[in-house]
Amino acid sequence: MSAIDPTSALFTGENRFVAAGPEHADATLVFVDVVDGSVATVTAEALGVSGIGGLTLVRVGADGRVVAWHGESSQVVTMSATGTAVERMPLGLSAGFMTAPWELAALGVEDGVAVLRQRAIAAGFGNVGGASYRQRVEFSLMRPGGDPEPVVQVGGAERVYLAVREDSARGNVETDVVFGETVFNAPLGADKVIVAETEADSIWVLDTKGDYRPLLPTPSRSVVVTEDDVRIERSRLRRRHAVDREMDGLMDMVSGRHREQLMALDRASRMAIDLAPVNRTPPAIADLVVDGQSRVWLKRFVPPTDSVATWEIWNTERRVVEFRLDAPREWDVLDARGDQVLLRAEGNWEAGEDRGLGRLLVMEMQPASRHDG
Repeated sequence: MSAIDPTSALFTGENRFVAAGPEHADATLVFVDVVDGSVATVTAEALGVSGIGGLTLVRVGADGRVVAWHGESSQVVTMSATGTAVERMPLGLSAGFMTAPWELAALGVEDGVAVLRQRAIAAGFGNVGGASYRQRVEFSLMRPGGDPEPVVQVGGAERVYLAVREDSARGNVETDVVFGETVFNAPLGADKVIVAETEADSIWVLDTKGDYRPLLPTPSRSVVVTEDDVRIERSRLRRRHAVDREMDGLMDMVSGRHREQLMALDRASRMAIDLAPVNRTPPAIADLVVDGQSRVWLKRFVPPTDSVATWEIWNTERRVVEFRLDAPREWDVLDARGDQVLLRAEGNWEAGEDRGLGRLLVMEMQPASRHDG
């Protein structure tokens, strides 16, 4: 198996896909042929990408070329369906004060206009113990040779800023509201971005001309979570925190007093997960994906005590649900093409299960899953 832990993957053709690792990994891509089992790895050096940080796959064009984004160097990297004929387009961006690095949301083929996404971080400073708030997420247009021009601002993850004061865990920490509001976005075709704020009435679309309009209705909420659901979700968040802390390697970089302070803050972060408020009526959308045929996949929220989740697949032109797909709740849909679906199975972190390419599955949708809209 490949050493990468795939966080994104896209079909490059029938029974073929490309996979990328997480942001904190190096910029390695893996090209897989499902039929003959061949695996080809393209390294950061071969892609001509310098600096730390992984690649995010954006889309595969009609010509089969793969478009990816390297946030650390703010470069668009375009290549063939086999990882050759690499082209790079640096945008010369840098993160601003209290903002995360820019993300490429879409790139127009005809006009070369980039749609960029940027979110604020640690927005709760000065609001310790106060009400929950939404991280600011801003979408901007960047024309060739120009600077980012903000066009849309939406609410991102619902967060809370807490003061933890225990003997071995001290610090003011920001953490997610359990089952809180959020926003999803995904490229639609070559020059549009789907934007779904979970509390909005509609799912919107933004194009490279700056036009922002409603596209699909947001599903209504129908689930009220139980105490068992909350307990299971808090446990999942603690495990996720432990894995993220292990992967960022920060503890290995410091020693002495600074290490003790960092460990106390890390313990405070874990405790904050148990103190965070709960949204008892969670958003109806748990995930959003747009596949290579511009179909919108909406994962409906199901509580942690349920084992199966339903994906609704929307035809964006007819604005109807074409079919539904039931899959294990822990599985993520990454892409689809025709009746083939590319999924990622969630591993068991505590059991140390394989986190490589073995987590990716290609399956055929059955006719029974189709739904006449």
